Amino acid sequence: MKIRIPLLTLILGITTNSFAQDIKIFNDKFQDGFAEYEYYLNDNYDVVYNGYFKFNGEKYDVKGSYKNNLPEGEWIVTADKREYSNWQSKIQTNTLVKGKYSNGLLQGTWTYENAFSLIDFRTGKFKTGEETDKDVAKASFLNNHFVGDINYSRNFQKINISGSFDNNGYIAGTWTYTKAYEEDIVKYKNGVAYWRLVRNLPTNEKILIIDISEFVNNFWDNYDSINNISIVNDKIYYAEKKEIDNSERIKENVINLTNIDIVTNRRVYDNPAIAIWQDISVDIYQSHSATNPLYYGIRDSRSPIAYEILIKECSYSTSNNKYISNSTCTQMLKEIKHKKELELKNTETFLEAKGLQNKLKQTVIKVEEESKNVKTELENIKVEYAQNYQSSLSYLSNKFSSIINEYSYPEKYNGWTNNDNKNYNNLKRIENTVDNFLQFHNTIMVALRDNDKKTLKKLKGDGDISQIISLVMNK
Repeated sequence: MKIRIPLLTLILGITTNSFAQDIKIFNDKFQDGFAEYEYYLNDNYDVVYNGYFKFNGEKYDVKGSYKNNLPEGEWIVTADKREYSNWQSKIQTNTLVKGKYSNGLLQGTWTYENAFSLIDFRTGKFKTGEETDKDVAKASFLNNHFVGDINYSRNFQKINISGSFDNNGYIAGTWTYTKAYEEDIVKYKNGVAYWRLVRNLPTNEKILIIDISEFVNNFWDNYDSINNISIVNDKIYYAEKKEIDNSERIKENVINLTNIDIVTNRRVYDNPAIAIWQDISVDIYQSHSATNPLYYGIRDSRSPIAYEILIKECSYSTSNNKYISNSTCTQMLKEIKHKKELELKNTETFLEAKGLQNKLKQTVIKVEEESKNVKTELENIKVEYAQNYQSSLSYLSNKFSSIINEYSYPEKYNGWTNNDNKNYNNLKRIENTVDNFLQFHNTIMVALRDNDKKTLKKLKGDGDISQIISLVMNK
C-alpha cells in the first residue's frame, strides 16, 4: 500500500524546517560596542544564539560560541591597554580570561587575569606594575561546581589565597588566606570547618585559634548518611548543606548546639577567591567598580556553586512546641528518649536482680554455717532428728542452688539482655523456696534453744521428707 502525501504539505514542512534553522549573522552595535554572531529565529521569532560570537566592547573583547542560546566550548575575554571612562575617572584594563563551557556551565580549568589602572596624578599616566589592581586566579569546574584546587592573588592589598574543593563541590582540605601581614588558615573535613588559626606573620602572634576536630571526627564517625543524622554523646545532630556565600569566608557558627555555639569567626571576612568567579561586578582599588570580564557581553552564563556543611543539633523549641530540625531528627529524638527511659528502667531492674541474688546467696551461706551446730545438737538428742533435718535442707536447696549459682551479674551495669531478664525471673521464682529454707532452719534452731520437744519430734520418722518439712513449717 502506498501512502500519498500532498505536495503542498511537503513544501510547507521543508520551508518551515529550513526557516527554523536558517542561520543568520548579526554584525552591528551591541551593548557598549560592536558584535558579530550567528543566530536563528525559532518558531516564536525569538533570537537563538547558535554559532560563533565575537564582541568588541568598550572594556573587553570576547570570543566564543553558543549552542541553542547556551555558551559552549572555549571562551576568551581579552583587553590590551583598553581605556575607557566612567563618571569618576579614566580606567585602563589588561585582561586575559579563558576556559570552556558545556551547556552553559563552566567546565574544566579556567584561568583569570585582570588588571585595572587609574591615572597617576603625579605623572599624568596610568599606573603600572605593582601599582595596578590586578586579580590572578585559577579554578576548575565540573558542571558549574567548583572542584579541585583554587588559587587567587591580588597585588592591591597583597592578597593570596589557596584552597580546594572535593568532586561534589564541597569546600575541602586546607585553605590559606594571606592579606598583608595576617594569615588565616582554615581546615575542613567533609565540608565542615573544624580548625582555624589566625596569626600575625611578622610576630607569629596567634590572634585566634579554634580546634573542634574531636567533635567533628565523632560526628562523621557516627554519621548515618541515609537519615542525615549523627549521635554524639547521646545528642542528635544533622548536617545542613549550604551554598557558600562569598561575603563570608567562614560561617560564624559552624557547629550549632542547643546551649552554646562553637564560634569560629573573629570578624567578617570575604572570600575573593570565590567572589572573582561568582560576582557580576568587581571593584577597582575599592573605590570604583566594573563589570567582571567573565560576565561581560555573555548571556545565560550561570554563577558557579560551592557548598559547605554546618552541623546543627536537633533541638526543641518551647515557643512553638516543635523540634527545630528535619523530620528524621524528630523521630530520632523520640527514639532516644524512649531508649533512655528503657535504659533507666533496665538499670533499676539490674540493681533489683543483683540485690535479690546477693540476698539469696547470703541467706544460703548463713543457713549452711549455722546448720553445722544445729546438726550436732540434734545428734546429741537423737541421730534420726539430725539426719531428717539435714535431708530437709538438702531437699529444699536442690530446688534453688543451681539457679543461684549458675549465673552472676556483673559489678556494674553494662546493658540488659534477655538472658539477664530470664535469670531474674528465675530468681524471683525461687525466692519463696529460699525463704522456706531459712524458715525451716530457724524453726529448728529456735526449738533447740527453747527445748521445744513438740517441734523437734516432728523430725522423727522415716517418711516423706516433704511431709516432715510441712509439719515443721506449720507448727
